[in-house]
Amino acid sequence: MKPQTDPLYYKLKAYHDSLLRSVSSTTTEKLSAEVLDVILNPTVIDNADRRFLWSKDDENRLNDLNEACKLIQPRAEWKWSAADDTEQGQCNAKRMQICITKECERKLVDCQSCSSSGLLIR
Repeated sequence: MKPQTDPLYYKLKAYHDSLLRSVSSTTTEKLSAEVLDVILNPTVIDNADRRFLWSKDDENRLNDLNEACKLIQPRAEWKWSAADDTEQGQCNAKRMQICITKECERKLVDCQSCSSSGLLIR
């Protein structure tokens, strides 16, 4: 397999790796410090009407970055990104069906001690 060269991919990967090193838990810590800097109220992060602190220049820069990210080459060695019409893609689809229907048993758990609820996936 010919090695891929995509400077944008490697730059993004290095940045993402640095973010991963900055959080204590990738499953519970959803917002990095730089995201919190531009969000007025993190409790409404899923609300499309939320307000931001960035300027028009920041917004334009983010839009440009979003467009540039679409140019990143998919990695040939990524098995999970195989095209649907390939053998690996069909295997991935079947594997995901099994995962969702058979392997991901879900149970809502209520904690009597702290009165909170959580989703247990086994």
